[in-house]
Amino acid sequence: MMKKPFLIELNKIGSSSLGFISVAEESKLPFQIKRVYWTYFTPQDVIRGRHAHRKLKQIIFATSGIIRIVTETIDEEVKEFTLDKPNLGLFIGEMTWREIQFSHNAVLLSLASEEYTEEDYIRSYDDFKSHRLKKIEGLKVNLIEVSEYDAADIASLRSKPEINRFLSSQNPISEEEQAEWIRKNRQKNDNFYFKITNKSGDFKGTASLYNIKDGTADFGRFISENPILAVEAEYLILKFAFENLHLKKVYCRTVEENVKVIQLHSRFGFKTTMIEDNQDIMRRLVVQEITEHDFLACNFKPILSLIEKI
Repeated sequence: MMKKPFLIELNKIGSSSLGFISVAEESKLPFQIKRVYWTYFTPQDVIRGRHAHRKLKQIIFATSGIIRIVTETIDEEVKEFTLDKPNLGLFIGEMTWREIQFSHNAVLLSLASEEYTEEDYIRSYDDFKSHRLKKIEGLKVNLIEVSEYDAADIASLRSKPEINRFLSSQNPISEEEQAEWIRKNRQKNDNFYFKITNKSGDFKGTASLYNIKDGTADFGRFISENPILAVEAEYLILKFAFENLHLKKVYCRTVEENVKVIQLHSRFGFKTTMIEDNQDIMRRLVVQEITEHDFLACNFKPILSLIEKI
């Protein structure tokens, strides 16, 4: 499961009069160690790193001196870390760009999850940027492609009773199960799955276009606790569907009891075509559709004006 960089502080044993020892026990680390290496005598004016790994995870320690590391994840989150204690390590997961600067006589020790293979490296920053998550910016919200980083937020939101009762599948899902589902879904080429965030980057829900084929798609996986942000999120995803993907028709299937979302879809021009008895999930679904012509003919100025004033 992909994780963002974070600090790990190992316990230390000893005293200032005798010295200290720290032990990295594999059972307490986030991966199995397959390789250990260290770098030293690196000039202070040299920036090392400048790469990402496709699969490798590692924990970096400054066993001597000070090491400063700048990381960037595929959702464009940039952080700076300072390792200035021998027992303080930095976890860096897969698909994370890093730049490393050493103080005089600093020694870097790395615990790695994989043996060396050149194919695991992304050495070009332009290549790394090509893996960045798709982002659609609105007035009050952004739609950002979902990654495994978002598994905990999505699993938590899905478990809330006021949300879960309207889902097609109400079975509980763990963070690990959600991350695995996201990983497999990202390998498909027939969908876009976004998280809804406010302008501060706080997670507020999800929305998706999937089953994209022959000019049509389904709009769903649409959950949000904030009704105002949900309105703009729906506008952005439909705009993306018709103006960027040039789809001809979009469908949505909503649990019949979810009246507010059905009404929201109607405000955007969706027309109800049928009630579907879905025996797989034992629920009645309201099927609605909107065409490219209907969307482009809609006057969204009142909705956008309302959003802008909030």
